[in-house]
Amino acid sequence: ELLFSKIEDSEIDFQIKKLNKAKKSKDLISPIKNEISFDDFSKLKLKVGSITYAEKVPKTKKLLSIKVDMGDHNRTIVSGIAKSYSPDEIIGQKVVVLTNLDTKIIAGVKSQGMILLTRDENDNQIFIQPDSTKIADGLIIS
Repeated sequence: ELLFSKIEDSEIDFQIKKLNKAKKSKDLISPIKNEISFDDFSKLKLKVGSITYAEKVPKTKKLLSIKVDMGDHNRTIVSGIAKSYSPDEIIGQKVVVLTNLDTKIIAGVKSQGMILLTRDENDNQIFIQPDSTKIADGLIIS
């Protein structure tokens, strides 16, 4: 009698893929950070905006310079999303913007905030988006 049965290569490949997928999903769960007070949270100023223009930042691989309509004014935001999005496909997208972040010069471009994003199971960046039909540009998120 056989002591062990042969494991087919296809079964080994399947189990390796299953383990890698489990590892990726575990990596997406970030460790719990220190708690902040409500006062700290209330310092954040989040607003809804619409992307009106985007272009690749010259001499960079992952940066886009994005113009966002904030209702009463426009902002330029530099974001490292060029590997996940092309400039043409993001125009018209509703986004959530952290508006009271210090202005920074990134790759020679003045960045006036941060667009909130998350990552999917394939590690692609995804915008945090409000329902575009019901929320006007410039509305504060509280």
